[in-house]
Amino acid sequence: MNEGGAEALIGVLISMGLVESASSDGRYVLTDLSREYLVPGSPYHIGEGLFWDCTDDVPGAYLAGTGQTTATASWSTEVRLAIQHSRNFAPSVTAARSGVFDGVTRMVDVAGGSGTFAIPVALDNPAASVFLVEQPTVAPFVAPYLRKYGVADRVTVVPMDVFQLDWGLDASDVAFLGNFLHDQNDDDALVLLDRCSRHLTESGALWVHEVLFDERPGRPQIAALWNANMIARGSGGVQRTCDEVVRLMRQAGFTDFRRVPTSGGFSLVGGRKAASRDGVRRVTI
Repeated sequence: MNEGGAEALIGVLISMGLVESASSDGRYVLTDLSREYLVPGSPYHIGEGLFWDCTDDVPGAYLAGTGQTTATASWSTEVRLAIQHSRNFAPSVTAARSGVFDGVTRMVDVAGGSGTFAIPVALDNPAASVFLVEQPTVAPFVAPYLRKYGVADRVTVVPMDVFQLDWGLDASDVAFLGNFLHDQNDDDALVLLDRCSRHLTESGALWVHEVLFDERPGRPQIAALWNANMIARGSGGVQRTCDEVVRLMRQAGFTDFRRVPTSGGFSLVGGRKAASRDGVRRVTI
């Protein structure tokens, strides 16, 4: 690379907050942001998914008359988990340490993937029983992540379809849905929220962790990008506003809602399971 080209690229990196001047002798160094997310070996390294599929054609779901979607089925389970972990771990750590889970004794992490949330919760709450529910085809690949952080003996992986009616688990104080509700259309989301409600104790709480739109079209940018990915995948899912998540939770029998911003555009949206006036749990699905 010639001097002019290097100067131009360094200017771009500086503007993005990835590089900064180290001294008056012309040297540049990585910023804390770069060291945190772009250096292999960092717990929050995002390299697994940063450039995945960047050279692919425009998704067929965006093109008139094609009816095609991105072929995510070609991803191996290991690759998909690695991408999800690199993308979700940092905001999930922030969520786990937000304070809303302090003192929890029994928690179910629904569609918990690699353990991006279960791991920090288990580390910060030694007395908690954490159950990570995942598809039977995915569950065997979760163990290496749990072993890496030393929580394999404290997080129980449960191979199960989360949409089935009976989870076969004792009731939990808290159910957590991390970056999963956006994969569902409204009808499927209501079924999923009902399954969570059925599994909770009478005073149990559900927390949804998602990148949320605000009330302005296309804002924030990160939500618009995630939403574009949902359309490209053709899953029927969408990114939602906080009000839209609350509306679904209310339909599924939750109340006392609360929003807690975490990081990376994510927010926690929580609600407690409501009961009817006669004390019988309300079921809407």
